[in-house]
Amino acid sequence: MYLTVITVMFAILTNFYVLYRIVSLNNKGFRIKPEVGFLFVLFFIFIINRSVFLYDFFFNESPNYYNLGNAQNLNKSKVVTLLLYMVPATLFSYISALLGYSYKRSLYIGLPFLLAPILQFAGFNNFLVYANLPFLGVLHLALSIGYSLVVIVYLIKAKSIISELLFAWVFSCLYAYNNVLLKLISGYLYPNSYSPINEAGHILTANTIIIFIDLALLIKGQRILTGDLRAEQKMQLEKKLSSKVEPGMTWHNTFRIWNLNNNLSKISKLSDREIELLENNKAAYIYKITQAEIDFVQGKRDFKFLQNPFYFSQELGIDSKLIDAIFETFCRFSFSEYSKLMRVMKADFLIRQGFLKSSDVDSLAERSYFNNRITLYNNFKKFFGTSISKHKKGIELTTSLD
Repeated sequence: MYLTVITVMFAILTNFYVLYRIVSLNNKGFRIKPEVGFLFVLFFIFIINRSVFLYDFFFNESPNYYNLGNAQNLNKSKVVTLLLYMVPATLFSYISALLGYSYKRSLYIGLPFLLAPILQFAGFNNFLVYANLPFLGVLHLALSIGYSLVVIVYLIKAKSIISELLFAWVFSCLYAYNNVLLKLISGYLYPNSYSPINEAGHILTANTIIIFIDLALLIKGQRILTGDLRAEQKMQLEKKLSSKVEPGMTWHNTFRIWNLNNNLSKISKLSDREIELLENNKAAYIYKITQAEIDFVQGKRDFKFLQNPFYFSQELGIDSKLIDAIFETFCRFSFSEYSKLMRVMKADFLIRQGFLKSSDVDSLAERSYFNNRITLYNNFKKFFGTSISKHKKGIELTTSLD
């Protein structure tokens, strides 16, 4: 039993940390979708529930170690009863939202579970009893099993289009919940067969699963914690891009369009539909932009698309309003400054390729699409913080050491 208590304590700590991670991601500018509210409430209820269990274990003279309260005496505590029905309400609402349903539709999915405690408070709980199980218990059981089967069928059918993490996360949640549910139902149906050893085994199993779920979220679960199904895709695109950039372009975190985490909701010039479109596709858009930057720097694309935002949007096939929003949200500079930066990056690339060994700075300025060497000098100094000659010597020194 003490092993079970230790496991419950650890589950409380991991649940707390998951809640902290959700709040910290929001504070860092990640877009936390409304659906995550279901997850937040669910984990908050878990914490309360586990805390009640610990209190019951340490301070109650005749403890009943049920995960969600004493199944034999639920009518004595309306708060415990409400929490009992809030767990599946938030669990299935969150799962349905995570699998693609709208926030409102997911909310409707959880409402039947809340109907049960409302009817119970109104005194309709005992007009039908089947094998010691009240009518509302039968309703609760039917809803839970029905929703669980629907979700499992969906997971199996959609296995090819959802990630292994999402599959394991949802399946583990269902397993942990139904483990506790069936234990509660057995407590109703066979009250004389109750055993503290069986009780401890149920609690140990369910809480161990919850702990592993928590750890999975903390290690590789940003998408689930934010409700953003495309977070892993964004990270993969970022990794792919970072492996392709030129040495002189590694300042992307400071200068270039890269930060995917800024919140788009403050952009008043875009409609809700356009904000959603940009939010859902920003990783792909920024991948296109960065690939175009690399092509320009390496000489595979000419300067025309960097002359103004209209040409830029036409070249990349992205709506000009979305391009404006991308620069406003994800870039430190105006488009004009950004264009100068890209030309400086091209000059750096040419210097690294040994261009100045056979040509002068005037030719470098021309190849970098600057009007003259003075304009190149000024912008190079602005962005790199050093002169072209010193930068060239630093490259040569680094190359010789290699």
